[in-house]
Order: sequence, then structure tokens, then C-alpha cells
Amino acid sequence: MPIDALILYDVQDESARTDEERPFPYLPTIDPLSYAREYLVAPEVASIPRIIYRAVASHTPEENERYLNALDPEKEAVVLVGSPSSSARQRTSLRHAYEIYNTLYTSQPGPVLGGVTIPERHAAKRDEHRRLEQKMGQGCSFFVTQCIYDAEAARNLLSDYSYAVADKRLDPARIIMTLSPCGSAQTLRFMEWLGISFPHWLKTDLERSGDILDRSMGACLRIASELTSFCLERHIPFGFAVESVSIRRAEIDAAEELVGQISDLLIRAGSRQRLGQGDESGFAH
Repeated sequence: MPIDALILYDVQDESARTDEERPFPYLPTIDPLSYAREYLVAPEVASIPRIIYRAVASHTPEENERYLNALDPEKEAVVLVGSPSSSARQRTSLRHAYEIYNTLYTSQPGPVLGGVTIPERHAAKRDEHRRLEQKMGQGCSFFVTQCIYDAEAARNLLSDYSYAVADKRLDPARIIMTLSPCGSAQTLRFMEWLGISFPHWLKTDLERSGDILDRSMGACLRIASELTSFCLERHIPFGFAVESVSIRRAEIDAAEELVGQISDLLIRAGSRQRLGQGDESGFAH
């Protein structure tokens, strides 16, 4: 598939974040670094760079330090993730985890460090761009968004971020925007449970559609096109991540199809904007 990297998530039980019942049961998963090292070993996969998520709150500072030390800077980047809820028990705060990373790699090159960004949080608080600036100061050079179905919320965040870094004469970090097909009413409920926002009109369209998966695929591709143009106009480095939040075969197949469609979209955009030189484009992960 036409990808630059694989994102391997460290899935947390986020039940403490909301009182609503989780639509799908939480099942513990294999640690992403272990999964990469033990399972992604076939030659055609082993050479693909990996972005390894690390949920730091459930581990001690010493455990997080050993984990960071075990990463291979040549082919493994890392995204540090904090607690899903301020009320949840934290063995290591996100701020402390950044301190550990920066102490480890003061005098030696380390894995590229990334962070998480949530457009819905910006819609509510209007300060997400400040969080990005702060995380850049702590070493982050790229960010991965939560799954986007509200393109307006994403545009507002991208706009505020681009102006904020321009005012301070900083180079913007790359924003990797996540898209995910939705193939059923239950998946839609689960996405909302995760905090993903759907515009009212789009949610209604999906719920009343005779083919919710096809309708969501069209929405994802439209959002990708809109955000590509938006980032290009503002010289924001960007890329796309594609994931399936469900284990249903149809949704996994749709995610694979979406990778190809977004790749084609970016190639067309690249030919128009001369992005083959590579400093502003990104391919689907």
C-alpha cells in the first residue's frame, strides 16, 4: 500500500472519561512496541517506519524511561499520550514523560517525538493551538489528530495554529490528520463515545443512509480534499492517517480502500502544487 509509516496505537480503557456506556467492550491489547518487534517482521513490512504510541500514565517513570531507551531512532518515532481523564490515576504525567525524553536525549539523537491534538477540544476551549506550541517547546515535531468528521473544527484549529506560529516566527510542525470509515450505527455511537464530533447534518445523513459505510467514505474523502487545500494555502506541513476503529471486516477493507483514494488525491494535489519536492505534502499512513 502507498504508505510512509505505520501508526501503532497504545489503546487505553477510557471509561473514566465519561459516564456513558462503552458501545464496544474494552479488551486489553498487545503493547505496540512488542507487536512491532514480534509480529511485523516480514521483509515487506519490517522496513516501514513506525510511529509508536505510549500511554505514559499507567507506567512508572522508570518504566517509561526504559521504554524510550528501547526505541530505534532510525525507524521508530514515538507519540507520548497522557491520561484520558484528569480524575484517573497517573503514575507518570505527560509533562514528566516529556522531561524524561528530553533528559535522555540531551546529548544524543533520539526517536522523533510527536504529540496528540484534538480539534474538538479546540472547538470547546479555543486554546488547542497553544497546547501545540507548548508541546513543540517540549520537543514535539509532529502531531496526530483524533479522527476528524467535523472539518470546520479542524480548519479552525489549523488556522489558529498557523497564525500563532507565524507570529512567533516558528516553523509549523507537521499535522497528521486522522480519518476513519464508519460502517454501522454502533460504530457511529462508539466514535461519539470516543469524543469524535459529527456535524448534525452529517450524523443525520449517516443514520438515514441506506449504506452508512459508503456515505462515510464519501465524507472522509471530501474532508481530506478540503483539508489538503486548506493546508496548502497556509503552508502547513500535513499528512493523513487512516484507521479502523472497529474489527468488522467491511470497515477494515474500507480503511484500506481509503488509503488508496487519499494517496491518489495527494498525488493530484502534488502535481498541481509542485509538492514532489516534499516539504509540504504527506501520504496516507
